[in-house]
Amino acid sequence: MSMLPSTTDDQVAQFQAEYQAAFQSGSQDELEAAKCRLIWALVHSTTRSNQQRGLELAQAALDNDQRSQDQDRELRYYQSVALFLLGRCLDARRTLTTLLQEYPDFRQAESLKQEVDDRVVRDGLFGLGVAGAVAAVALGVIFGAGKRRGGEPAAAAAAAAAAAAAGARVCCKWQVTGLHEYAVEQQTAAAAVALGVMFGAGKRL
Repeated sequence: MSMLPSTTDDQVAQFQAEYQAAFQSGSQDELEAAKCRLIWALVHSTTRSNQQRGLELAQAALDNDQRSQDQDRELRYYQSVALFLLGRCLDARRTLTTLLQEYPDFRQAESLKQEVDDRVVRDGLFGLGVAGAVAAVALGVIFGAGKRRGGEPAAAAAAAAAAAAAGARVCCKWQVTGLHEYAVEQQTAAAAVALGVMFGAGKRL
């Protein structure tokens, strides 16, 4: 579960009304402040359409060269929140990495980056690990069946599974560069080799 705060539709509507009021009669500073509050409410919403709108507003605001340093920092953080909640974890991680290089003491961004890293590792291990295991099984079956008349079926299956596992490790390493690569590689490889050997050896009967 995410540690980020969440906003309700009523809160979004409240900040939308404040923004509209500032747009009609407020100063430029009041308008920019109201816009930032509205973006905050949108990106923290539990509604995907609000998150997407918040992302678009943040990106548009970042194109404004007249924004202050504080506004730049906050808008880029809100952009990262929206990307994360929309499932674009690698984009969120790139944005946060750059943000923290410029603002290393930005604790909210640091906490969000840790949460993004954990999600990338978990999702990458599950998705790519399954893909690697499936590839290992397929190669193990092919090689195990093909070698049943000569040679060692189990050894052939193990070799095929190891090859598939190597490919899975490369994919995982690309997916989670800079994260817990070793753990992801080792667990993916172990699963792929074990399944490949088991199914490949079983085909010799």
